[in-house]
Amino acid sequence: MKPISLLSFLLGFTALFTCYHAAEYMILYMNSPVGFLGLSALFFIVAWVVARWQGYKGLSAWGMSFKRSHLVFLLAGLLAGLTVNMLAFLSSLAFHQEAVSFIPPVQQFIPQASLLIFGCAFSSLTEDVLTRGYLFRHLTGKVSTGLLVLLSALVYVLNHIHRLDEPVYLLFLFIVGIQLMIPLVICRNIWYTLGIHWAGNIVYHLTNNVMHTESTTAAPGSLWITIAFMALLVPVNYILCRQLARPGLAIKFNGYRHSSPPFRHSSELV
Repeated sequence: MKPISLLSFLLGFTALFTCYHAAEYMILYMNSPVGFLGLSALFFIVAWVVARWQGYKGLSAWGMSFKRSHLVFLLAGLLAGLTVNMLAFLSSLAFHQEAVSFIPPVQQFIPQASLLIFGCAFSSLTEDVLTRGYLFRHLTGKVSTGLLVLLSALVYVLNHIHRLDEPVYLLFLFIVGIQLMIPLVICRNIWYTLGIHWAGNIVYHLTNNVMHTESTTAAPGSLWITIAFMALLVPVNYILCRQLARPGLAIKFNGYRHSSPPFRHSSELV
């Protein structure tokens, strides 16, 4: 298999990066859900085009192969992510680092929560493709697994460069980047990673944008608690994914490249 050139690699990444941040801009600064969803849909079209241009089959190149068995990976990631992120939030309340200041009535809570949950799925998956699936496809076999995980985590941190106003937040992003890349390396598809990522964004938005919470201390104690739970997810993800990737459940990461002509939050979201 002939590797693609550095220029092709950078052009592909730039195209995905531009689509991702254009969608984020529409929701964060233009308050346009339609614009966000439209550009998120465009991201997947661009991802498919980039994959075919670089000689791969399509979205499966970035870990997005579609099989019924992948639902197990997605649900496992969602369950683990919801559990750990809710424990982090409840711990912040229990240690008086945060307090709930407002909960909307149920007739407002449900539609707001539904819209955010739906939107989080798009934002989580597009960023997973950008900062994990794309790098995994192109760097696997060229660098060690440990270095691949660290590089992906670094790219994930830099993808939130506009939010790096506190060093402790940089640490938070780096740990999240590590624990989100490990499942892709083990499972060789993106669905468990999406489940974990989606769950974290769901909990964040439900507890900050649907409900309202406020810090009760000057120090970022709640963020340190969250960092501790994100670090806990590293071994949790490793153990669960090793089980999911057993021979009977393993899913081949099948976006391989041929040497023949091609047949072919972030935002507030993390």
